[in-house]
Amino acid sequence: MSSHIPTIHVQTAEERDRDLGFGSVVSQERHLRLLNRDGSFNVMRKQSLVDSLGSYYTLLTISWPKFIGLVVLLYVAINALFACFYLLCGDKALQATGG
Repeated sequence: MSSHIPTIHVQTAEERDRDLGFGSVVSQERHLRLLNRDGSFNVMRKQSLVDSLGSYYTLLTISWPKFIGLVVLLYVAINALFACFYLLCGDKALQATGG
């Protein structure tokens, strides 16, 4: 009794970037070229706003000055948000009442 162990092909980063995700069926059914005559791709990948803002990879690859600037910007923005909440509550919001 022989057991067949399935193998999983893990794509490299280059293979993943070159894979259009269409396969040969789509290129045969639609009469549009997926590759230009010079070999460049005729398909553009779109990155969503959420992916571009919350990308861990982006945080790892940006320069140190940009990273520190981003941290400072977030710190100031969060403090400004809490300052607005404080102003909306009024002057007497944090005063203890005597009892």
